[in-house]
Amino acid sequence: MELVKLLGFEVVKESQIEIPEEHKEIVRKRTKKSNESPERLLDWDDVKDSFKLS
Repeated sequence: MELVKLLGFEVVKESQIEIPEEHKEIVRKRTKKSNESPERLLDWDDVKDSFKLS
C-alpha cells in the first residue's frame, strides 16, 4: 500500500466503480452466446501455452 501511495495511485472501493450499462449489455450478450454454444469455447489449459510474450 505504501508503494501505491508513493506512486500517487488512488485506491477505489469496488462499490465506487460504475460500469456503464452498455458494457454490462456486452457481457450479457457474450455470456448468453457462450451458454447457447459451449462447444465454441476453448479450454484455457489447452491454449495457454500457445501465447507468446514478447
